[in-house]
Amino acid sequence: MPDPAGLAFTSWRRSALYGLAQPAPVDGRLTGRLDLSMTDTADPGVTTPGSVPFHFIAPRDIDGIDPRTVLRTAPAAGVVDAETTKMVHIDFADPALPWQYSPTRAAGAALRPWMVLLVGESADMEIDRAAGRIRVQPSVIADLDLTRSHLWAHVQREDGRDEVARLVCPHRVPGAPGGEVLIAHRDYTAAVVTAFDNGAGPAWTGQVGSPIDLTLLYSWSFRTGDSGDFESLATAIDPDSSSGLGTAAMRYARGAVQADVHVRGAISTLADDTDAEITQVDRLRDDVAALLADAEASHDPLGRTVIGPPHYGRSWVADPRTTTWGTTLNDDPRLRGTAALGVRMGQDAQDDLVAAIVAELGATTLAAHLIAHLAFGVEISGSLWRRKLPDDATEQVALLAPLLRRLRATSGGSAMEAITGAESPLVPEVFSTAARRMLRPRTARTRHTTAPITHTSAIGYVNTCRLDPVPAGDGFPGIDSVAEALGAPPAEDLLRDPRSHRGVEFPVDIVVSLLPQPPRPRCDPTHLGGVAGMITPRLDPRGPNSPGRRRVQSRIHGLDIGDLRPPEYPAGVDYPTWILLRDRAKEWLLPGVGTLDPDSVVAMQTNPTFIDAFLVGINEQILGELRWRNIPINRSSTPLLSFWRHIDYRTGARVADIRGVGDWTDTSDLGDAEHQVPTGVDHGATGDLVLVFRTDLFRRYPKTLVYLIRKPVPDNPATVDQLLRQTPGFLDPTGSGNHIGPNFQGTISRDVVFFSFDIDPDTLEKFWVVLDEPPTELRFRRFNGDADDAPAAPLGESATTSAVFANATLDHPTRVAFDGADLKARGLAIGTA
Repeated sequence: MPDPAGLAFTSWRRSALYGLAQPAPVDGRLTGRLDLSMTDTADPGVTTPGSVPFHFIAPRDIDGIDPRTVLRTAPAAGVVDAETTKMVHIDFADPALPWQYSPTRAAGAALRPWMVLLVGESADMEIDRAAGRIRVQPSVIADLDLTRSHLWAHVQREDGRDEVARLVCPHRVPGAPGGEVLIAHRDYTAAVVTAFDNGAGPAWTGQVGSPIDLTLLYSWSFRTGDSGDFESLATAIDPDSSSGLGTAAMRYARGAVQADVHVRGAISTLADDTDAEITQVDRLRDDVAALLADAEASHDPLGRTVIGPPHYGRSWVADPRTTTWGTTLNDDPRLRGTAALGVRMGQDAQDDLVAAIVAELGATTLAAHLIAHLAFGVEISGSLWRRKLPDDATEQVALLAPLLRRLRATSGGSAMEAITGAESPLVPEVFSTAARRMLRPRTARTRHTTAPITHTSAIGYVNTCRLDPVPAGDGFPGIDSVAEALGAPPAEDLLRDPRSHRGVEFPVDIVVSLLPQPPRPRCDPTHLGGVAGMITPRLDPRGPNSPGRRRVQSRIHGLDIGDLRPPEYPAGVDYPTWILLRDRAKEWLLPGVGTLDPDSVVAMQTNPTFIDAFLVGINEQILGELRWRNIPINRSSTPLLSFWRHIDYRTGARVADIRGVGDWTDTSDLGDAEHQVPTGVDHGATGDLVLVFRTDLFRRYPKTLVYLIRKPVPDNPATVDQLLRQTPGFLDPTGSGNHIGPNFQGTISRDVVFFSFDIDPDTLEKFWVVLDEPPTELRFRRFNGDADDAPAAPLGESATTSAVFANATLDHPTRVAFDGADLKARGLAIGTA
């Protein structure tokens, strides 16, 4: 893998003023002399030469460094999983700091820093912060020769970044394995100390036999993790065989029918069944079908149907065995067991699943609660309305009169004002409670009347326009007087309909035409039938626009309350149900996972038939649980659509694994591609490639990048090497590019991790499987090789400058590739027994 752009190292950096220093220090300090000359300003020709002596600050003058100049430490302070193979180092923002106070002159590219970094077990390094001192045991400095300390400090230059100075500690802890510098699971202290004594000599020389005290400048602590690093863990992984993985033995015994068959897990080789296995399964299918038929036809002595084995799929199809997928699911004992496993997972995790679904539904449960109460209220009030509302329109208006003062009319004002307006003979008082009390039956006012007087009849009487009498004048008698003299009906009746009294023997028409007519008042009786027809539909609590409905509908947004039936909402929860198997029955997630060898990788496939059967079972169980808890879920929906929780490369969003069971066609079989949701790459196979690793690599380095590289055509070593060195890019949503990333990954146990790829597993030989070390800061290693008992050759031993030492010990990112053809040959058995 490529290193950072423009990365380079230089051996040291110091002020040019040190070019004036004398070779030998004095009293532990470098000294120098600065030449000066004085010129007489009055007489420029007079110049007096001279010099000024000075000395440089030395380590003996320093008792600490500003912590703000420390950029970073590796490992960082307080970590508990530091790598054992990498050298400890510290970076400074001032690129000249490690050499700024060195009491010695540079010898070409070599300049000893005035401070060095020590690392040792915390028990071997006793710190006295008050005094600024540290006491170290001889084992801490046993292999640190200060005559070579110029190799342990360098300056790093990188394009686009400021220069930094770095101290590294090449110390190897006694007892560390061959390829490591530290011991696993130990507490360590790193300390920056002065490398010169007060006399400008080395702080220690040769083999030190007793603890020594040094000036402490800076320190931090950390703890190492497991042994090894990414390179040693990744290179230790070997392709393994899938023999014994992905299937579990099952014993079927019912009466005379007994057989041993194999059940596939969610991850399996999916190799074709042998002929003997197919024959055994056919016998079992026939026996299960007979068992189901017998149970359906069985009744107890009282004629009650006997409860038999479940028919999986009845939540969506009345008789699942009329469909191809339902027959496969219910007759095959292996798949019935898978569906039963889904039922059990639904029972065990019912609280978590229901909580996820309720969260998905949001406030719909509250909406259902409001609608249920509204339906109850409508039913009660509707019953009262039907029984108490009179049939007569006038009686209806009289009954509802108290509400007319609060109802708004389209013309403005209240409804009462509208029907008792200026042209109406009605007055508000006739609708008052006083009028109602006065005209109550059997009161003193109504008890002795010749005809019953009711409130309704009074409203009808008042709602009549009457003519005022015409007085006599101008020599003509009043029309009423004439009618009375002639024995005719009242003039008012005659004027309304002169032809209505044909039995009267007098020239009514002539008399009426000659007599003065009474003025017709501006009067328009209120049509109480129309008023009742307008009011009652709006006040009817059963109506679609009743006040109660409007009030509840105003509180529910985006949902029509309809005919007040109990609402049922479809739900599709993004819940990865595979974790239920991982946490409760991991042997069904990958049967035989416990037999997988350490430090191995095996190629497998997803099992869509298992996934379909499992999701049918768990959905049936959770639908029943939701109904039991009165959750308003659509009874024909499929609330749990996800098993793996794949990613769609076209959008980057998570997608479901299956379509709703209710959308499966009757002729599709279990595990059919029609049941799956496309994820952007149609490779023509129902199952996806799965790579299963058993290694500590992903626990130690969880950001490890795993991907596939398509082999070049033609496949020659030079082209392959060039392709494997490329920086991966996953921008092609169709998966037709050279690099393909996983669409899902998961952890089965502490050291078992799997990655799913949306490719046809049968084409694995066309790919390389690649592991990339996750990006991190620069690190340096002292040894190559695995952490075994054999001592390894130190890196940088022949270096003469720190720049050469840094380049020799720089830890380059690791990329490990596995040939897909080898993985397929060992792990996938496509089309074989």
